[in-house]
Amino acid sequence: MVCGTGESMMSCPEDCTEPSCGNGAVEEGEPCDDGNDVDTDACTNACAMASCGDGIVWTGEEQCDNGPDNGPGKACSAMCEASACGDGDIGPGETCDDGNADDTDDCVACQDAACRDGSVQAGVEECDDGNDIDTDTCTNACEMAECGDGIVQDGVEECDDGNQVDGDGCFECLKPRRVIFVTSKKFEGNLGGLSGADEECVMAATAAGLTNEGSFRAWLSSQLNGPATRLDTAYLGMYVLIDGTPVAENGWADLIDGELLHAVDMTDAKGKVNSAPWTNTKSDGTPAITTATAGTTQRPRPPAASVYERDRCDLD
Repeated sequence: MVCGTGESMMSCPEDCTEPSCGNGAVEEGEPCDDGNDVDTDACTNACAMASCGDGIVWTGEEQCDNGPDNGPGKACSAMCEASACGDGDIGPGETCDDGNADDTDDCVACQDAACRDGSVQAGVEECDDGNDIDTDTCTNACEMAECGDGIVQDGVEECDDGNQVDGDGCFECLKPRRVIFVTSKKFEGNLGGLSGADEECVMAATAAGLTNEGSFRAWLSSQLNGPATRLDTAYLGMYVLIDGTPVAENGWADLIDGELLHAVDMTDAKGKVNSAPWTNTKSDGTPAITTATAGTTQRPRPPAASVYERDRCDLD
């Protein structure tokens, strides 16, 4: 029952064994000895007092402990606290950390503020919807959509050419409109030529109270001339029925491409037309028949494929 070297009667283990860490007795050179195998309590398994920087996470006291790898800009701080956005220290995965929760400054969620991050940077951005859709209320430049910005806003604008010039195919973000109608009056063919047919269209448009009534032209063809040579083929706006129903949205090329949005089936009196009168014109605006048929008084109807042939009047 003799104590070991350096042991006193107060520190000598009951079994009088040689001093060792983990025997539950605090012996010379040991700051502590709790006699257990738990390395994460106040006394480590090396009989050292737990401390930040020892590489062991002290349960309930430390969030992390990476030993010598603790410090600024690291995953674990010098105070053994885990790096987190808002702690004022730029940690792994962060480009900034201003230590506040203000998402309208130049640091948002610990990332440098940028357009389309979903937060409006005060004094820099007008809006920020956090998406790559350029045709909604907030453009990809983080500016509020408006007429004249060159971007067609879905459901709001028909066009946007980036200017406010009238007569260029888009004005105040609306396409110009030209009306197409079928005359409610039936003609048997004695119209006085194409000019006489045009005059009938003008009178019908005038009676209907349409604007620019003097500009209406008949969708008719002689042997040599048809709408493609008589109307404005450079037009880029919309063609609509007398009640505003769209027929073609993108000008002359859209009108003659064989796919109308709606048939030309409404008269100047807003009546419904159920038949396709003979116009001697194909859907592309060229004459259907270019050679007269001798000895016949009955004009053949156009081919079935010419589905858009109508005895109609167009605003040129």
